Amino acid sequence: MKENFARKTFSRLAWAAFLVFVCLVPLAAAVSGEQALYERFVSGMVKNQPKSFICRITGNAITESLARIPADARTGQPEVCVYFQRGRAHVIRVLNVNEFFRNMFSAYQPYLAMTGAWIEARGSDWAAFSRDYEMKIAGGDAENIPARISRRGEDAGSHAIFYFARKDAGIRQVQFYNGDRLAYSVANTYSAVGNYNLPQSMTITSYREGQAYSVSSLSFSAYQINPVIRAEFFK
Repeated sequence: MKENFARKTFSRLAWAAFLVFVCLVPLAAAVSGEQALYERFVSGMVKNQPKSFICRITGNAITESLARIPADARTGQPEVCVYFQRGRAHVIRVLNVNEFFRNMFSAYQPYLAMTGAWIEARGSDWAAFSRDYEMKIAGGDAENIPARISRRGEDAGSHAIFYFARKDAGIRQVQFYNGDRLAYSVANTYSAVGNYNLPQSMTITSYREGQAYSVSSLSFSAYQINPVIRAEFFK
């Protein structure tokens, strides 16, 4: 009798486990690989970015441009800094110069968004993002997951491919295509700064007729974490 009771108890438990499995499978399947990747990326951005930071930005093109600032436009040694505050776009400002030269590197600002802000700005969650943008994972390797992102309803030839690191879903590279032709790419490296993982370098390559014709390398250093940044720096 004890054997029969044990057998019946085991059967009931097995049936219950089967029902739980059947119920959970559709829920798991409802979350696509793209949605899971997007949500992992957003979670990583929250974890790896402080509320604000200031850092120094250097590079050959920046050094050459600063050298051309006339002496009467300087109030000290020119220095270029990135200002970031959560909820605002990155800005680049030149210090120790008059107002005319303060924003001379603003053309680099959109590239800074290629560390993740470009995606964040297009949807606070998957529902909002996927309403206007289509994301499709396109293969991958041991280190990166490439995902093709395009705006819904626009020319299918214009799109971007974001390479997300398998380790932490951080953006390692972005390629922007215009009419199926590669227009420019941005490659990022990161380093630990306190409790955060922040940009260390960025290489921007512009293409013409499929060939690289301009390469700019930027380095980020001397981070100040969670400083109070005056609103005027974002104007």
